[in-house]
Amino acid sequence: MGVRQQSKRDVAKKMHERYLKASRGEKGDLLDEFVELTGYHRTYAHQLLKHGPRVVTALKVCAESLGW
Repeated sequence: MGVRQQSKRDVAKKMHERYLKASRGEKGDLLDEFVELTGYHRTYAHQLLKHGPRVVTALKVCAESLGW
C-alpha cells in the first residue's frame, strides 16, 4: 500500500522546513528518508525539499476542471 498524494504533499511541506535549516550532512539524510517514504526519484525529491511543494490555488483547480 502506497502513501496517498495528499500525504506526500504534507510530508514534503514539513520536511522542506527542516531541510532549509539542516546542515549539508543532515540534508542528505533527510533526502534519503524522503525518497524512501514517498518513492519519488531522488532528483525530484531534492527539488521538492529545496523549493517546497507547489501551492495549488482553489481558483486554478476550478479553472482546470472546467477546461479554461
